Amino acid sequence: MDEDSAVKGGAIEDGNYFTRGEMLESYKEIENVIFQLNIGEISDLVESELGYHIILLEDKIDTYEELKEDVIIRLKNEKYMEELSNLKKIKLK
Repeated sequence: MDEDSAVKGGAIEDGNYFTRGEMLESYKEIENVIFQLNIGEISDLVESELGYHIILLEDKIDTYEELKEDVIIRLKNEKYMEELSNLKKIKLK
């Protein structure tokens, strides 16, 4: 049983948005269905490693203007982590 989302009323990501490929491997079947739905649409029964699910897509952001802020934040975070990783590679004598 997927107890993690059950205690959240079935919400997978606590109302946060996510992009294709971000979900855990055990949610891949669910992710595939989610990206085929339109806002307000309810899926057929979906089977995953975690059990059976019925999905309601409440919202979707798919224009550049809607995604711009999230993209900028993610790119900054990726660059930060890359630079942090480079700092760790420096060897001091």
